[in-house]
Amino acid sequence: MIDHCIRRRCVNLSRRRRFRNALFDALHQLSEVTPEDLWKDTKTVLLKVARETIGSVRSQNKKKWISGETYATIKEKREVKGKDKNRYQELKAEVQRKAQSG
Repeated sequence: MIDHCIRRRCVNLSRRRRFRNALFDALHQLSEVTPEDLWKDTKTVLLKVARETIGSVRSQNKKKWISGETYATIKEKREVKGKDKNRYQELKAEVQRKAQSG
């Protein structure tokens, strides 16, 4: 476990160094320009180096984990709270089951 953590830290440190060095090299290549042009070039270089060094993560479609039915049970649980302790406990368990099962 410790070896894994150390290895991951070394990889992250290596990535940071490569990113920083590539960024500095690319920024050094820029000539004297206006601040607007400098910012555009800096942004372009930063994004390019980030994509090359770090890569990109594909977004995943996320599924709603609380359905409308579960929200209705939550609302009922809130209404029962303080009135009927047994019914409240039943609804609480039901909400937890529904939320865990997705």
